[in-house]
Amino acid sequence: MKWHPRTLSLSCPITQSGLKEEDVLVEVSTCELQVHVQGKKLADMSGMLCGSIRQNLSWWRLRREVARRMNCGVDEAHERLTLEVELAKTTHKSWPDVWHKKEMKHPDARSGYPWTPAMEAAQDTKRAARVPLAQGPLQRSRATEEGAMPGFLFAPDDLCIGIDTLQDSKTITVRIHFETEALHVVQKIMPLEELFAADILDDRINIFLQGDEQNPILWAGLSGRCIPKSTTWALTTCDSFRNRQRNPSAPGHALAIVLKKHKDYYGSWPQLFSTCVQHPLMLKNYDELEDLLEALRGDEEDRRRLTAEQRRSCERQLSEWKEERFEGLPGAALLPRQREEAFDTLQFELSAQGSKCDSRDNGKMKSTFGMKGRCQDQNELEYVNPAGAADVLYIYPKEDHNSAFSLCSSGTIDPSVCYRLVHMAHHYSVHFVRVASVQEAIAFVKGMPSNVRLKHVVLGGHGDPRTLAWGSEDTESDTVMPELRVDEPATRELLDALYPHLTVDGTERTRSTVFLDACLNGRPVADKNMLQFVAHRLAGAEVFASKISFDNSQFVLDNYLHFNAQIIDGKQDKMVSAIFHPGLRALHFHPNRVCKKKELVMAQTMELCAELCQKAGDDCAAFIYYPNGNQRVTQVCFHSKRCDSMKRSKKGAMVFTKETEQEDDSDDSDEED
Repeated sequence: MKWHPRTLSLSCPITQSGLKEEDVLVEVSTCELQVHVQGKKLADMSGMLCGSIRQNLSWWRLRREVARRMNCGVDEAHERLTLEVELAKTTHKSWPDVWHKKEMKHPDARSGYPWTPAMEAAQDTKRAARVPLAQGPLQRSRATEEGAMPGFLFAPDDLCIGIDTLQDSKTITVRIHFETEALHVVQKIMPLEELFAADILDDRINIFLQGDEQNPILWAGLSGRCIPKSTTWALTTCDSFRNRQRNPSAPGHALAIVLKKHKDYYGSWPQLFSTCVQHPLMLKNYDELEDLLEALRGDEEDRRRLTAEQRRSCERQLSEWKEERFEGLPGAALLPRQREEAFDTLQFELSAQGSKCDSRDNGKMKSTFGMKGRCQDQNELEYVNPAGAADVLYIYPKEDHNSAFSLCSSGTIDPSVCYRLVHMAHHYSVHFVRVASVQEAIAFVKGMPSNVRLKHVVLGGHGDPRTLAWGSEDTESDTVMPELRVDEPATRELLDALYPHLTVDGTERTRSTVFLDACLNGRPVADKNMLQFVAHRLAGAEVFASKISFDNSQFVLDNYLHFNAQIIDGKQDKMVSAIFHPGLRALHFHPNRVCKKKELVMAQTMELCAELCQKAGDDCAAFIYYPNGNQRVTQVCFHSKRCDSMKRSKKGAMVFTKETEQEDDSDDSDEED
């Protein structure tokens, strides 16, 4: 059982084998749940509910899982069944209990006491009537107008009548105001918590309806900085735009999003937004159009309703009618509704601007890292954040033929590099070092105190799919390697030195991230590229790389607290990432390969596939994992008792072997099924 103010989730294990969905009957009313399995009532999941639910938003399903069990001393695979029922509550609040245990009837099950035929006919008996519940998580949709995006329920101009902002010395409040009657229509179809969404970054905000992100209610770049994690929101009442409602006597409703300003930006901002676009709001002359259409429609049904002159007048007014919409936020540009192109282009342009330092950030860069006078490239920079719980490490090249990794440009601070360093320093201690060889990098990393925890690491240099350069080719010798190379011992030594400083067993927000700031390190190749190699050697950390050659104008930093970035090319993101379970680091990794001899194993995740191989001992020398399945999408895990040789896989298979490197006699043919 899982409690949530909006939903109640019930689950019950099913012991019957071979059960099908048609063997299960789940019925609900607004106050009762009844479950029958193969004609027998399931008492644990049947009864009168404590509160009221929305039947049209509730659902059930049979969850099937592959599990292991002992049968007569034999470890065998079997299918585990669990019946799951999710009930959508009518009101957004917790229930004191699941089941109604009071002596009096549930309020929804009570009937009135009519004493006339008219009162009896007015009785609402549908609330207590049980109906079959929908099977599977709901995919809500509605018929959309031509040109509208598929998969969304409502557009902003269906219910938004106004946008305004407030500020004090420490906060900014953005309010989206709704038409009350339209909001009530929404609430009958879906919970409001599933309708609204907002992306808050330190320098911009995007408020939209879920499923329709490319048509935001409001997208704005902030004139200063905020603290995203301190943002709060609430659905509240407000009378500011009450006069725009169809029923002005009804209370006004608004979504209020409160942003907390960064301490460096406390005070009153002369202008809240540097850039701002918004969706068109509701029609304010819709009643006029509705009256004209209703008059003409009624006249078609009853020709005596309008005279010929009145009919011509209505037709003339209809042909001359033009939409008039409520005014939006002053200074905001209107973004007409489209599928993707216009907003994608605008978002890229504005985001790219947001990934560069402004004049205030330039000053912050100098004071943070002790830079004085005219900007000059430096081999080392360091900032110790007294409040930082972790560190960030940048390793950049000394050899840089086109100044792509320079801190300075014509004596001024490079705005893109400045943005990354300054905003990382908001939360972490930052170490920046330039090296000319892998050996220099190894010496620096091994010289760090053992208690240094690295939240983010950047390895920057000129690259291709299998190398990342820090020095000149002319300097290479038996003791100097000027570039990182896939599967080279020196590269392994560096990554092994980094690994103890990383957090590899945390959540998405706490685990370490690594960015290979080089061209093409993420481009797929026939064997192993730099992204795959580094991700395996640093298993547990998420590693990012680019599939293309790029420059700073294409790099968009979405989040520096928990690294997330894009590399935009032709409106597409060319950044890719990889992460492996920490337990896989001890195995030998062969991407795009498959053992010639293999057997299918019932496991649906890479972790379970590895675990079962480990338990099998000598009966499993290697396991093969297909991310997208082999012949079927469910055929993802295979074990090999002796992976004596491998061949190339065209289905993206990965081989993990327990022993030393295996013979690889790859050819261009696809693997055997």
